[in-house]
Amino acid sequence: MDNKLQCFNNFLQKLVGLELFHGIKSPDIQFYDFGVGYPVESESYNQLRRILSPYIIHATCNFEIVWVSNGKVDYFNHVTNKSLFDNYFVSKIKGLKIKKITLDNNNELCLFFDECFIKFSPFNDNIESWRIFSTVEKNSPHLVASATKIDFE
Repeated sequence: MDNKLQCFNNFLQKLVGLELFHGIKSPDIQFYDFGVGYPVESESYNQLRRILSPYIIHATCNFEIVWVSNGKVDYFNHVTNKSLFDNYFVSKIKGLKIKKITLDNNNELCLFFDECFIKFSPFNDNIESWRIFSTVEKNSPHLVASATKIDFE
C-alpha cells in the first residue's frame, strides 16, 4: 500500500467504533451531512462555540444503504426529499456503530455496520463527491474525494 493511501486509511480508522449521531439533508444546498461520534462542544470555523460530532461526512454524491439481513437497497441522491431522508435516518440508522471503513480505487467510501453498509459513490468527474473532517482536531485537514482524485485539503 502506498504511503498516501496508508495516510487516508489511518485517518478513516478514527471513525471505527463511533456511532452515527446525526444525519440530515440540507434543504438549500445539495448535500447530506452525517455526524459521527457523540457531540462535544467545539469552536467552529468562525470562532463560534457549537455542539458538533467529532467527525463530519459531507456527501454530495449518490449513496446507497444495503441491509445485510434481506439485501434491500435504499438509494439516496440530490432529488431525495429532505424530510424523507431525515425521518429515515432517525428511524433506521441513527446510533449504528461503525465496524469497518473501506476506500476503493474508485474513491467509493463504505461504512460498515452490523445491520447494513453505506456506500458513497463519487460522480464520474472531478467534482467533489464527499469529504470527511474533524471538528475537534484543530488544523486537521479534510479528506476530500471525487471520482478522479482524493487528497487532504
